[in-house]
Amino acid sequence: MSPPRARRAGLVVGLVLLLVAWLASVGPDAPPPVERAAAQATAPQPSGGRPRPGVHPVAPAPDPSFEPATAAAFGEAARTARVRVQVVDSGGAVVARARVQSADCGIAGVTDESGRVVLDAPPGTCNFRAARRDGVLFTRSAWTPYRVPAQGSIDLLLTVDARPAGGLGVTVVAVDGGMEITGVHPGTPAAEAGIEPGEIIVEIDGDSVAELSVEAFLSRVTGPAGTAVEVTLRAGADTGTPPQALTLERAAYDPPAER
Repeated sequence: MSPPRARRAGLVVGLVLLLVAWLASVGPDAPPPVERAAAQATAPQPSGGRPRPGVHPVAPAPDPSFEPATAAAFGEAARTARVRVQVVDSGGAVVARARVQSADCGIAGVTDESGRVVLDAPPGTCNFRAARRDGVLFTRSAWTPYRVPAQGSIDLLLTVDARPAGGLGVTVVAVDGGMEITGVHPGTPAAEAGIEPGEIIVEIDGDSVAELSVEAFLSRVTGPAGTAVEVTLRAGADTGTPPQALTLERAAYDPPAER
């Protein structure tokens, strides 16, 4: 056999031996080359080293049940404080079922039987007030400004008058120049003074009510039962009669019984 043919024969024999050795190392249960490559691609990479040549790391699929917390959620939780409010009257007795609110901070709650309520308040200055219901009226504490921290808790004491709230016994609507009386409750100071629907209250204790809201007006005429308030009235129609000032004593009263 010539030398070139001998070399070719030796090369063929060598390739056959390499193929046989490779098949022996792989085994009969080995996956096809494409599947094996995919398995290698998803295999974990050595920590701290570079990926092996020809192997591309595959990112894990996201878990749909996992919802990461946002920075806003963390911020909101971190930027509230607990305000522990205690409401008592001027005699020191606890006030249950009093409404506590801070209108500027948008929070409110009702005290329990121990006169306490806990509110979650945003940081900053919040003005708090308590209101105790007395029949159809309310006895309110003064507005109390409090500096609320970003976190933690603070204690706040609000005091309302121990005397029940009293009023005149009228319902009103705002009109040009004052408050027109639309109703007078029987047995109240207004009814006993002869005040009638259609009359217009133009002053309270010498101060004009022309710029007051109905809520502000009712707050002015309401006070502890037994205290005096002066109201100035004029006729609803232009009768030429000068306004008349009356001094009335506030009284507690309940709403009229339903028939």
